[in-house]
Amino acid sequence: MSVRGLIALAITMITLAITATSASAATSRADWVAQADPICKSGVDQEFVVFSQQQAAIKQSRKQARRLTRKHAKRHPRLHRRLRERIDRIQAAAFTQFIAIERGVDAQLATLTPAPSDESLVQVWLRARGELLDAYGLTLLDSSRTDGDDFQDFFKLLGLLYETNDMVRDVGFQYCAHPTSAIVVVGD
Repeated sequence: MSVRGLIALAITMITLAITATSASAATSRADWVAQADPICKSGVDQEFVVFSQQQAAIKQSRKQARRLTRKHAKRHPRLHRRLRERIDRIQAAAFTQFIAIERGVDAQLATLTPAPSDESLVQVWLRARGELLDAYGLTLLDSSRTDGDDFQDFFKLLGLLYETNDMVRDVGFQYCAHPTSAIVVVGD
């Protein structure tokens, strides 16, 4: 290829890159929401699968424990402790997957260019979502801590959840601003 051909190819590539960048940049809040909501919907769908699998695994564990209890007439205190430990492991795995999914969603949302008037709102919102995920990890997964601050941590988590959702409540999201499914399925 000649030098002129390489220059023409380079100019074409630069023009395509600029066009693609400006096409992905949102010109209005509605455009940005239209780009962001499908990302959040895919995250919500993945979370639903994770928590459905969690509930099925817990149900199966309980069924197996009941079967063993009926099979052996005398009480087995270890069996109940093992069941509780197994349920805790299942829940920890589900919440770990949930946090990974949400961090992936946040990473994808960070690549979108919001409307110029919403840039600071989006940055603060994404930072708050990150803090919320950190609080999930501390509150729901850190089982080694048994201090008296568990209630404070839980209420801090709830406060962060509502604060994060309130930031973008009026933006027009269908999936990004609804409370996460983790709060709905905390109980076993």
